[in-house]
Amino acid sequence: VELNLSVNRQLGLSSIKSNANGIKFSGRDAAEYLAWKMALELEVGGLNLSKAEWLELLHLRKTGAAQDIAMAG
Repeated sequence: VELNLSVNRQLGLSSIKSNANGIKFSGRDAAEYLAWKMALELEVGGLNLSKAEWLELLHLRKTGAAQDIAMAG
């Protein structure tokens, strides 16, 4: 059962990471941040991501100024 959950979790995470239509945050409009954050949290809900997985996903879901800031930090 645990192996099944792990496989399903990995499949779900892979699907999310490869989703070309996933909402991205550019950093241009701060008002968009909350909607972006909530959409991302809903998308990964229940996957219990590790810190490394969150960082990888955030890297994929940021563009422009938001990505530049994340890379500098």
